[in-house]
Amino acid sequence: MLKRLGVTQFAIIEQASLSFTTGFNVLTGETGAGKSILIDALNAVLGGRASLEWVRQGAEAFRVEAVFSQPWGEEVESLLKEQEIPHDEEELILVRRYSTSGKSRSLINGCQVPLAVLRQLGLLLADMHGQHENQTVLDSAFQRSLLDSFAPEMMQLLGSYKQLYDRWTAMAAEKRKLAAQEQEREQRLDLLRWQLQEISQAALQKGEDQELAQQEKRLANAEKLAASLERAVLQLNGNEEETPGALALLYKTRQELEQVNRFDDCQEQCKVLDDFLYQLEDVSAVLRERLEEIEYNPQKLAKIQERLSLLQKFKRKYGPELEDVLNYAAQAQEELDSLLSGEGRLAELSRECEAAQEEAWMQARLLHAKRRQAAPLLEENLAAHLQDLGMTPTLQFAIDETSELGPDGCDRVELLFSANAGEAPKALQKIASGGELSRLALAIKSVGAACSGTPTMIFDEIDSGLGGRAAQQVADKIAAIAQNKQVLCITHLPQLALVADRHIHLVKEMVDGRTQTRPVRLEEFERVNELARMFYGDAVTPELLSATARLLEQYQQQDKK
Repeated sequence: MLKRLGVTQFAIIEQASLSFTTGFNVLTGETGAGKSILIDALNAVLGGRASLEWVRQGAEAFRVEAVFSQPWGEEVESLLKEQEIPHDEEELILVRRYSTSGKSRSLINGCQVPLAVLRQLGLLLADMHGQHENQTVLDSAFQRSLLDSFAPEMMQLLGSYKQLYDRWTAMAAEKRKLAAQEQEREQRLDLLRWQLQEISQAALQKGEDQELAQQEKRLANAEKLAASLERAVLQLNGNEEETPGALALLYKTRQELEQVNRFDDCQEQCKVLDDFLYQLEDVSAVLRERLEEIEYNPQKLAKIQERLSLLQKFKRKYGPELEDVLNYAAQAQEELDSLLSGEGRLAELSRECEAAQEEAWMQARLLHAKRRQAAPLLEENLAAHLQDLGMTPTLQFAIDETSELGPDGCDRVELLFSANAGEAPKALQKIASGGELSRLALAIKSVGAACSGTPTMIFDEIDSGLGGRAAQQVADKIAAIAQNKQVLCITHLPQLALVADRHIHLVKEMVDGRTQTRPVRLEEFERVNELARMFYGDAVTPELLSATARLLEQYQQQDKK
């Protein structure tokens, strides 16, 4: 339960400290006194949104501290253990600081935590009902979630369904993506097939361009090459009739050395000259062969040049080198194979997606059946609480199965309502008044209180649109809830304030030229004065004060019984 609330530099609150008790705590005050500001502060320390507007003018930051004491449930213990937050068995201290720079700091028992953790803990510690939450009762999604939360096994079914639904929608998204890419894929397939066919038909060989370039060079210069080779052969072999060649001269030199060798040793020189002659004879033979091999073939030259032109075209498109062209062909083949396998993936995914959808539909229909099964019991419970609140309504959950799956199944859930006997129930938003919505919201909270482990319930003007006997019935209902849970209630109705276990009055005053709100815990006589003001306004007489005191005493005696 909430034990203390400390608020510093929050809106018109400079400094305030409030203590709460078990049971029913009520906060009253004139309009504008800051009652809802306190609820905003409490919501902030429980992980709700914060606003720069809440930082008191002239301050650097606001600070809100909430102290909770046992009991707080196993879920709280599990969360604290998960987050490794130290705590004793007595208190939890939550702190929220928010500066004018927009920086927020959240603490649990002195340990800094992400805001999400503070919010998670806040939801486990307190159930807040704001001024505008009555309108949420009109929302179809809220009505469906109300029905789902009523049956414990429903949440497990819903969790299983959400997993199936998420799986199916993920598959459907991938299928749509693949289908959207189909035209682009087909275009790419056509291009790759054409390119591979083009390269394949060319029958390219590694190093082919270099070899052909050499052949082209020889064929294009055949005449020059032949003339040079003829001259070289002539210079080596000579013309026996006219001029001796290098070989003939060397042979004569060898003969002369043989003569020298008769008188002086020159065997070494003879050997060197012999080796040289053998090499020159080999050179001469090779040159003759090459001379004989020279072609004067313009047709072959034209074909080689045509081939080289083709190879150059491929290198411009896929190169820059012939090896790069061959590498591109290998990569293109891999991409083609991958795209062709993707075609099978689309068909496979379509089958998987259809199966996943059918599985989700089966779970959705289970949800539908469970919702229809739970609806009469929830209708009965709500009707019983509304009877306590002075209403004899007709309630009916209309549960229609739609043709499409959604995040929460296939159902369209609508709460039909009639406040008048004999009148057919209609959509809630069409016929419910403000007071009826307030009582229905309280009935829903009463049903939830019985199922929820949240120890504290907070109501911000749940009595909106109520008065007279209806106000008294709401007061009795909240008092009944407060027998098992701690309740904090902001109200303008004296009927609610009358049955509270603790009455806190908010006073707005001027201090040093600035407006401030100050909470005051009312003692017996102060409480009588405030209740009288709430009942009768400014026209409070001693007689009315006395009547109010007796009424308060009467309720206090009833509580003791």
